[in-house]
Amino acid sequence: MAKSSNTLFVISLSAFTNLIGFGIVIPLLPFYAKSFGASASTITLLFSVYALASFVTTLFLGSLSDRVGRRPLLLLSLAGSAIAYLWFALANSLITLFLARALAGAMSYSIVIAQAYVGDITTPENRSKGMGILGAALGLGFTLGPALSGVLVGLGGDNPNLRLPLFIAALFSFVAFLLAWKFLPVSQSKSAPSSHSKKPQSKAETFNLWLVIKENPIIAFLISLGFFLRFGLFITQTILALWLNDIWGWSAEHTGYAFLLLGLVTVVTQGILIGPIVKTLGEVNMLILGLGITVVAFVSFPLAKHLYVLLFTLVLLGFGDSLFRPSLGSLLSQAAGTKYQGSVLGAAQSLTPLGAIAGPFVSGLLFEYVNPGAPFIASALLFGSQIVLAWIWLRGSNLSNAMSQRRQRKLKRLFKMLDYDGNGAIEPQDFEKTVASLADIRGWSKQSQEYQLMASSWLGFGQRLLELADANGDGKIELHEWLDYLAKRFDHGFADAFLQLMDVNLDGEIAVEELTAFYKTYNIDVSEISNNFQRLDLNQDGSISRTEMGELFDQFLYSEEELEMGSWLFPG
Repeated sequence: MAKSSNTLFVISLSAFTNLIGFGIVIPLLPFYAKSFGASASTITLLFSVYALASFVTTLFLGSLSDRVGRRPLLLLSLAGSAIAYLWFALANSLITLFLARALAGAMSYSIVIAQAYVGDITTPENRSKGMGILGAALGLGFTLGPALSGVLVGLGGDNPNLRLPLFIAALFSFVAFLLAWKFLPVSQSKSAPSSHSKKPQSKAETFNLWLVIKENPIIAFLISLGFFLRFGLFITQTILALWLNDIWGWSAEHTGYAFLLLGLVTVVTQGILIGPIVKTLGEVNMLILGLGITVVAFVSFPLAKHLYVLLFTLVLLGFGDSLFRPSLGSLLSQAAGTKYQGSVLGAAQSLTPLGAIAGPFVSGLLFEYVNPGAPFIASALLFGSQIVLAWIWLRGSNLSNAMSQRRQRKLKRLFKMLDYDGNGAIEPQDFEKTVASLADIRGWSKQSQEYQLMASSWLGFGQRLLELADANGDGKIELHEWLDYLAKRFDHGFADAFLQLMDVNLDGEIAVEELTAFYKTYNIDVSEISNNFQRLDLNQDGSISRTEMGELFDQFLYSEEELEMGSWLFPG
């Protein structure tokens, strides 16, 4: 454990050091390129070239690290970044600038390798914590980098040295390389591929992912929403430094401080404010609020005439961005469900580089050939259209806040039922007592085949549920764990498990007598069982099929009305 902690510290320190260098370059790049006579469209192309090179290398280096190991590729990335920054600092032509930026982009995959490294050295129980530490290191490095850039440029007084920060960026990457080379152990060998690394999807996996998206259009909408929002952000962010210079006369030093302000707002919002906000509003409302605030910020940039308005606009931009990004990720995870969230989130993430390539290109053309404020207005219009679509798609969906509250009430009802002994937690003995009670009602002995099948099915289901929902690993599911896990997604495997529990004669369908026995097991009133069963038998053929059970579970959880047919399955 101590060795893993030390390795995590070195990985995070290396990532932090490297990201400081990356943050130094971002606000400085437009001014540096301008000193070579680059136009606005040419400057923004430097961002596109970086993103394109990053996209190409990241596509295959994740899987390559499974075969050759994380350490050599991480060292190559850090050393390559140092060389790229040094080459950029020594550039004497625009062509050299583009080549150096392409190399920097190609070497920017260190974050992906660092994440895989953390996956290798952590257990499932502490992996989230490890990823959180790495993410904090990355965020802190990117926040401090722009500030350091401004300080370094300011050292030159009236004759700022734009190359000095670039030399320092190269130095930081070189220090990160030395840390990794000296202290990082070998994480992965050719003979032991990591279970956490990316693996090429088979045709069946790809087909299944496509089916999930096709069957749940909200997933497709959220993926497209993520792309358009990233595209809109890249239109604005890549031109911000140029706009501050042209319109406000801000130097590279002042621009560095502007980016620092954005970073600080992000840290405060995501570290302190976002918890209470999402608890009050829910993810859907927080997403729409964040988008609305960002639109106000985009429109305010061209209209800002006073410094305090401009600074407030920067705060709005950082605040809005910090609200909608985590909301979108959470909603996409909920829509995909636990079984598919990795594949769906990966598909969504794969579109981000496309926005990073196209956004700067569009931004430069608008700035140079239309109007300096045009990129902000274009982003505002794009975000505005996405607000309308998000309102239409998400407000009435099962992901909305009101729907979530209804779903939580129903989940609490189900939790209370599964907590057989009523001690406030779902435990293995609750499933065992349920099986024993049902067997007693049905007159089955423990040696009978019927008992063995029922016990195997229900106890196996209980064990699987504990593995998924028992977040703290104490062998039981408390109410907050139940709501946190199952409120995100109710997979149809749950409906199948209940059907198998109720199905006495194993014919794949539930008759009224079987439902009666199930209700008696959980002390549910059976006086209205005949009327209830008629409502539950959707096709009125005298039994509840597997398909009907799945539909009833969906109604129980996702219907807008408390007394939708599915609610009769587990009467309160």
